[in-house]
Amino acid sequence: MEQYKIQAFARDITKKKVKRLRKAGLIPAAIYGYNGEFNIQLPEKEFVHLYEVVGNTKVVDVELNGKVHHAYISEVQVNPASRAVLHVSFREVSLKEAITASIPFVLVGADNSPAEKEHKHIIILAMPDVELRGLPTKMPSEITIDVSHLGAGDTIHIKDIQLPSGVVLVHTDSEYLNQVVVTTAPATQEETAEPEETVIDATEQQVAS
Repeated sequence: MEQYKIQAFARDITKKKVKRLRKAGLIPAAIYGYNGEFNIQLPEKEFVHLYEVVGNTKVVDVELNGKVHHAYISEVQVNPASRAVLHVSFREVSLKEAITASIPFVLVGADNSPAEKEHKHIIILAMPDVELRGLPTKMPSEITIDVSHLGAGDTIHIKDIQLPSGVVLVHTDSEYLNQVVVTTAPATQEETAEPEETVIDATEQQVAS
């Protein structure tokens, strides 16, 4: 498992006083889990770079006072106007205990599919993610679905998805397994229309020259 790390520092400042931290380039944060709750602060630049890489689906080693806490980034509060990070919450996990997580689907190969090549159908992701259970070290950051073979009218169901080794579906009833993940639908007239060519009148060309 690839390791992602960030250095954290204990935080005594709370409530409205945390504005001082943000002005100093620090982000107020907290770790929640079976080891208790810890108020921490993080270097803003390091966290923003880390979050771009790991998102909410990869384990981060948060080092605090010489101890490493294995945790997921469970919530990031952002200022809607400035997009600055206001607060971060981590969910601590044990690498030896199975967890449940919602893992997003990612489609690849749509441009090469018969459905879209003919410009008559589009490929639709009907289900954004799936709940999986497994050890944190086995949990994927995404589930890739190859749709390059899909033609008009084709569908992919939950039961058709190939899961990586070490994780299983949380829900296994037949109704859930038969849910549609990917489907095709007729494209609208706007989606199938060829781009219009720009025609310049000869008199306009003379004026322009």
